This record gives sequence, structure tokens and C-alpha cells, in this order.
Amino acid sequence: MSLSFRSAAVVRTRAVWPRRLSLVGKAAWAGTALSVVPALFVGDGALGGKHFSDALFLFYAASSLLQLVAAVSLVLSYVLWMSEPQAPADVHADADALRIVSPGSTEVLAARDLRGALVVDRPIGGVTMPTVEVETRAGERRAIRTPDVATATALVETLGFAGEHARRVQVSLASQSRRLLNPLVALGVYAVFNTAAAVVAILVGVPAGAVFAPMITLLAYAVARRLLRPPEVTFGRDGVVVRRGLGKKTLQAADIARVDRDLGAGLTVVDVGGARHALSGVLCDPRRADALAVAIPRATRKLDAIPADRVARYGRSGEGIPAWRARIAAMVAEPGYRAAAASVEEEAEAVLLGTAATPDQRVGAALSLTARGVGPARSRVAAEASADDDVRAALEAAADADDARLDRALRKLRR
Repeated sequence: MSLSFRSAAVVRTRAVWPRRLSLVGKAAWAGTALSVVPALFVGDGALGGKHFSDALFLFYAASSLLQLVAAVSLVLSYVLWMSEPQAPADVHADADALRIVSPGSTEVLAARDLRGALVVDRPIGGVTMPTVEVETRAGERRAIRTPDVATATALVETLGFAGEHARRVQVSLASQSRRLLNPLVALGVYAVFNTAAAVVAILVGVPAGAVFAPMITLLAYAVARRLLRPPEVTFGRDGVVVRRGLGKKTLQAADIARVDRDLGAGLTVVDVGGARHALSGVLCDPRRADALAVAIPRATRKLDAIPADRVARYGRSGEGIPAWRARIAAMVAEPGYRAAAASVEEEAEAVLLGTAATPDQRVGAALSLTARGVGPARSRVAAEASADDDVRAALEAAADADDARLDRALRKLRR
């Protein structure tokens, strides 16, 4: 399946070069501690008189140059991040790649390098226009304005992120302006940790220890950034995973009752027990939250029609993996079992891709397909659709018939 159309505009959000420039700026700022280095030698009499003055001048000059590099790099990183160039383009998509041909340039994004595609309704000039927002594994985004909803839906399906065998979708809910929070965090961290590190170095009688102040500050900033990490939502047939700060929450598809949109950018999953699980919040993109409120229920809808007792037979009953594999192989070969099922392969694939089966039951279904001589392709499709990285790893190990890796993946799932 392929698709081609003319887009009124493709908006590019860049992340790779802003990230590189930010790293250069941080490294340069850490190097400004060079101004303290001459003080390391004064106490030992290694430097004195004119030699000390010359060394002090050189190190201060280097430190000043690094300060300039840090300032320019950080400013440029924000300019590149916040500026979103856009231009009309011809869009061509198939199962292998997305090609965006705009005046003077052609960009090719391999399908394997994409981590999600979502139809988002964006207000443009007083009207709402369906826009397909494609995210790459590098964190960049391409917002492709489409002529109509049908074209937007077809593009998402062509790229493999919708339909019966859809891949999982990973979406960052951070608004574009959220990065402006970083300078405020940096200033707060600098005021506390850089000053504290310098004061402690003086109080303990080692003023030259202030050379470590920039590194300590950068480490504290990295921790603060991690704690304030914006929500990232991953959803697939088997459920939803949301990562924010240092935590991760996993919601199985069978446990999801509905998805609610709250005021602002609020997005909440309500489970079958009535508990509410927030997926987004302050400084998140409300339009992307709207899109997820539609996409998540569609992806996790319950289509299972296999009796629960038959699904349960695929589960692991405490036995080792070789014994489990042998039991599954014997089960699917039973004449009675085969007579009861319209198709052993169809049933196994339904369990493998189902929303009601547990992770180990899905792995058991993958083992049954292997026992029937079916290639690993179907298990890999199920792995690509899984929102949970641990389930994905288990299904990939089952597809590769790697019992050691499968055992490690299942152990992680039981934690």
C-alpha cells in the first residue's frame, strides 16, 4: 500500500541539532572551571610571581572563551528548537519510508526510524485542519497537514500505526513551549548548587575545590530535568504505558474502561475499578491530548471472542520454559483441541494479538505458532504492537526461540 498527496504545509520540529548544541554548551560551561586551576598550585609554591600571573591570564582567557561558547551554543539550541520552519510539500508514503519533497529538499524517513504517527486536529487560520504528527526515534517531529480526515487516516495506516496489525505508537505530550521551563530550572539549580559547592570548598579550606562546582551543578540539573520529564505515552493493542519523571505506569487493555479529557491538557484513563490514572498535565499539548483520547480506545478495543478457558491453556503454569514449550506443542497437536478450534493458527494469533490475554498467555500463543511450524513473523508483529517494552522483549525472544532471553524477559515481567 502506498499513498501520495500534496500537503499545504509540513512543519518541522527539530531536536537533534538543538540537543547537540546544548551538550556543547554544557561541556563548555563545565570547562569554565579552568579559571580556578592556577590556585591548585599556589600552595605548593609551584607557581609564583610572573609565572603565576601568566598562568592566571591564560586560564582566565580560556575560561572566558568557553563562557562565550557556552552562551552562543545554548542560545542557538533554543532558537533551533523553538523555530518551526514550514513549507508546502509533496508527501509519499509506503510501508518502508516516508518521503517529504519540498522546494529545494527531499527528506526520507525510514519506517523503522519512526516511533509513532497520530492524527491531531490543529486550528489553522480559524479552521481545524487534520494534521498527521510523525515522531522519529531521535525525538524530531514532522506535522503534515492533510486535505481531509480520510487522507490523514490513510497516511497513519500506510506508515503502519493503525489497522489490524498496527505498531505501537509513542507520543510525547510536552508542548513546544515546555522547553522554556529549562532555563528557569537551570537558574534555580545554579543558585543553589553552584553557590553551595563553592562555599563548601572555601569552608573546608580548599578553595581550589570550587573547580568541581560546575560539574556538580550540571549533575543536579540533569537530575532535576529527569524528575520534571514530560509525560510520554506509549499505546498499543495490549494497553498503555506512561512514563513521567522517574516512574512508569502500565495499564493493560483489559483493565481500561474509558479515557477522559479534563480541563486544559488533562488526559485520564479510568480503569474497570473506577480508579483514575492521569496521563498528562501542566504544560502539555491539549490538541495532542485530544487525539490520544480518541486513538487509545480505538487501539485497545476488545475484539476477543475466544472462551477464557481456552485462552488460559496457553499460560505458564509454573513450569520451566522447555516444559511449557513441550506442553503447548502437545496441546495444539491434540485431535480434540484441533476439532474444537476452527483453526489452531487463527486462535493462537487471536490470543497473541488479543487484549484480554495476560503477557505469559500471549507468549504461550507465540510458542504454539512455532510448534505448528509457523514462522516468527506473526510473533514479531505482535511484539511491534505491544506498548510494554518487557512484553515486547518476551515476544521477540519467543519468536527467536531463545529460551535464556525469554526467561530473563518473563522474570522482569513478574517484578
